[in-house]
Amino acid sequence: MFQTIIDKINIKKGFPFKKNKIYVIYYEYPFTYINTADKLLSTWFDFGSFVDEWTIEYKNQIGTVKAILLYYGLPLRKKRSSDVLITNLEDLENSSDKLMYYKVGMYHILKDFIYLDDIQFNKILKLLGLTNLIKDIKGKPIKVKELEGKDLRVDFSTKSEILDFLKLIREIRDIWRIKI
Repeated sequence: MFQTIIDKINIKKGFPFKKNKIYVIYYEYPFTYINTADKLLSTWFDFGSFVDEWTIEYKNQIGTVKAILLYYGLPLRKKRSSDVLITNLEDLENSSDKLMYYKVGMYHILKDFIYLDDIQFNKILKLLGLTNLIKDIKGKPIKVKELEGKDLRVDFSTKSEILDFLKLIREIRDIWRIKI
């Protein structure tokens, strides 16, 4: 019933986001932006499993989109699933230490990037939106209904903590290549 109403709103008001496209929602409290997902991001490893249906508001229009939610670059699923227990909105919200949850989640996601040879590390950072931590994210400002009223703030003492972590992964990747 509720989905039918949303679909009608999408058609009536000309909701600008297409049902057959996959988007990326960049969430960095208190700002949320949406942009079209790079094909590589939605098909790469298990990133396709991070695609969920989100209810968004854009210019007073409400509709649903299929998107990957990136929380400061960390992809989050809506709900915990039995096959993957890390990086989901439910556990993040209930975590007593959101910064630690974030760091563990980033390690879990980025550890696989060490072994990639055919993709440039800077491309990975761009896809995850991590290069945008020091500049503005490009995209359309939106509100995500599923995020409203949730306390998801992370207090980074400096954003350089994340970039230091990514530099470490880059160094490990370079060392790994030299040894082989």
